[in-house]
Amino acid sequence: MSTWKQKTLYILILLINSSINVLCQSFMDTNIDNKTIDERAYCFRFTWLGPKFNGESQFKNATCNDVIKNDKNIPCTHPLIVTNNSNIPDTESLWREFQYKPTQIACRLVKGEVCAKVSYKFNGAVENITYLCTKVNIENDTAVNQGCYKQMKNGHELELCACESKNGLTPSSHEISKQYIQVLTGSL
Repeated sequence: MSTWKQKTLYILILLINSSINVLCQSFMDTNIDNKTIDERAYCFRFTWLGPKFNGESQFKNATCNDVIKNDKNIPCTHPLIVTNNSNIPDTESLWREFQYKPTQIACRLVKGEVCAKVSYKFNGAVENITYLCTKVNIENDTAVNQGCYKQMKNGHELELCACESKNGLTPSSHEISKQYIQVLTGSL
């Protein structure tokens, strides 16, 4: 079980708004060619190793420690994936490939949790991305259902975007309002 999922994130609103596509994934119960698609809501659950790795890289024995380099503030979860062109994963294609076996790349969304996409960046460039089910709280406020929040640390930016997945929808990106928030605590 991921330690990211077990901890609470405390944040403070900074008043910067824009919009972003966040991947909130769910799907409906249908029978296509005798293959049943689950009706429950799911979120992606994997870590993309980043643009330094591609299909030709030696990554087969990579671990989360290789990705996060002992920085406990960066979430990481298995499976670890790479893309052939070092681009950010095409989640729609990924979903088509795994829609009949979602637990290989997804977690079932349960009450109180949200889908999260955590991007680790340096100088504006994405170094890795982790997708997971988790809980997000704003300090002295309520749980977060959607929005994007960032933390700067040692020149790196950690951005978390959260949203809720819905039952009965096919996987798609949902447009949400983006609010940047600074993380107050070092533990995630």
